[in-house]
Amino acid sequence: MTYKARYKTGSSTEYQLLSVHLEETAMYVELFAKKIGLPIPAILIALAHDLGKNSEFWQQYLDESVKNGKKGDKVDHGTAGGQFLYETITKNPDLGNELVGQLLAACVMYHHGSGLPDVIKPDGTAQLDKRLKTPPKETRVDEAVANLDKTIRAKIDAILSDPSFTTETMMTLKKLTKTPIEQARYFYIGLTARFLSSCLIDGDRRSSALYDMGIPAREEDAVRKADWGVLRRRLEDRIAKFPTEGKLNEIRRMVSERCANFAKRGEGIYTLTAATGAGKTLASLRYALTRAEHTDKDHIFIIAPYTSILDQNAGEIRAILDPKGENGQIILEQHSNLEQSEKTEHFIDSSETWNVPIIITTMVQFLEAIFGFGTRKIRRMHQLANSVIIFDEIQTLPVPCTYLFNWAIKYLCQNAQVSILLSTATQTGLNRLDSKYALPLSTENEIVPDVVQHFEDLKRVELIDKTKAEGWTLNEIVKFIEQSDELSILTVVNTKSQARKFYEDLSKNHTDWNIVHLSANMCPSHRQNVISRLKKFLQDKTKKCICISTRLIEAGVDIDFNGAIRFLAGFDSIIQTAGRCNRNGELKDKQGNLVTGKTYIINIVKDEEKISSLPDLLRGQEIMGRILREFYDNEAQHDHNLMHPVLIAHYFDYYYGEIQRNF
Repeated sequence: MTYKARYKTGSSTEYQLLSVHLEETAMYVELFAKKIGLPIPAILIALAHDLGKNSEFWQQYLDESVKNGKKGDKVDHGTAGGQFLYETITKNPDLGNELVGQLLAACVMYHHGSGLPDVIKPDGTAQLDKRLKTPPKETRVDEAVANLDKTIRAKIDAILSDPSFTTETMMTLKKLTKTPIEQARYFYIGLTARFLSSCLIDGDRRSSALYDMGIPAREEDAVRKADWGVLRRRLEDRIAKFPTEGKLNEIRRMVSERCANFAKRGEGIYTLTAATGAGKTLASLRYALTRAEHTDKDHIFIIAPYTSILDQNAGEIRAILDPKGENGQIILEQHSNLEQSEKTEHFIDSSETWNVPIIITTMVQFLEAIFGFGTRKIRRMHQLANSVIIFDEIQTLPVPCTYLFNWAIKYLCQNAQVSILLSTATQTGLNRLDSKYALPLSTENEIVPDVVQHFEDLKRVELIDKTKAEGWTLNEIVKFIEQSDELSILTVVNTKSQARKFYEDLSKNHTDWNIVHLSANMCPSHRQNVISRLKKFLQDKTKKCICISTRLIEAGVDIDFNGAIRFLAGFDSIIQTAGRCNRNGELKDKQGNLVTGKTYIINIVKDEEKISSLPDLLRGQEIMGRILREFYDNEAQHDHNLMHPVLIAHYFDYYYGEIQRNF
């Protein structure tokens, strides 16, 4: 009998042989899993993953589905392969055999649908065990094994009969899960299972898709390589054209050069703590390109927290590295703001596989690749191996993800040849957690040599506390803006309803001003249009320009105001708002002398700020209040500077200390 893997889409006569599909899948999966030292177990799961298709019952189901033009009730073809591997590997009841057997069986049985399940559910149900114990009559495992292609069977038997297979696999698993923290070891086993599952899902889907398109499966197409040297030189040519005079440009050049030098160090987790306007975007890209060239990386990932940052940075990077390229060739820009017309077939394939040299995407997409539900998300995970990952504005990491994020990137760095750069204009605080969860960051990991001096050298704004016991009403803030001497003022509020009402109140009385409103309620194209219009307004020095925005403008939006107001929030948000004030250090007084800009912290009366559903904001406000009290207790100790690095460090100490009490 001929055993088929699938029919070609739209055809009732052309089909892919099951044996060919298994061989192709194994070729890809072996290549992917080599990156964490598990090529042999990967070959095994690839050769066994469609074992259930070797039954006459499943072949009949396939033929009838094609004949009828629609699929009937699904017939399980994954459990048979998992049962076969588990039973064969655990014949010798050694603890190592049990772990290896369960691990590989899970990857095979869950390569479709929702992906790897919780091995044990919160109610105590052992899902994996339950599926392994499915009656053999239902899975037809004995028939499927008997019908295996002889070449495939010989390869499987060669692996399973090798007495060193389990011991060597266990040695690699011990290396992959090496940590003194017991909980982290179990977590790392889970990540290893997910990595292998990712390799299998991608290899399986690739073989199927290529057959459908009539393209031969080739090992050299497994990774779309870039000439990193060419891309690096394009970036450095652009950097060479930037102005060199002045202190700001001197500092930008220093940051960029140090990023290039740090790229030649070993794998690790590094930080780039540079002030807003110090050129972090291109400096971190220079680190990534130099690192990728130096160590022959497969990919560069640039992870941003907000689409507003991603939009701007992706456009700038593409303009330098690949101005005429299609999205998804050299650079994949993947986020929810893309227009429907941009979602070409090439883009869709690239976004599903991440098989692109440079991937610019969101923190949500990264976290879903590591932790998300469903095989589409799991499929991308293995692409993170042998890469450089830049996390832009890392201080915005969602609080509930902190511990898992730290463990995940330590796993990638330790086991998958991943170089990581955490970029921020504040401090991450991720090294201040309990020692079980903290990242191993130190001054040796920091690219900027003297962060305190760096921020002093780039001081372009003064932070001024205007909070008061009773709080400010929106009407009072309107009057404050009216009486202000600043020609342009950015006001960042905490809620969308505040932004709308504030905009309406101000616009009513000042039709002669240029007033704009920004919030996440706007669709992406509308928001971009408003930002473009705002930049033109800022160039008009004859009219007062006011922008009222939610926090979406705080990070990544390259824009410059004379003054700023920030409704009370966490220190990181306040600093980001201050970064839009006198951003380029060009503010002058009436006599033409350079001066610092002013960013005011204002608290709102409780009746006008309904934020009970925003616990992170409430915690940030509470801790910022504590910081303000500390500042006034000894202003001289902090050089009368509310943005003193010691105060910022204290903020994150308190912030992450609070997290540890809550989790």
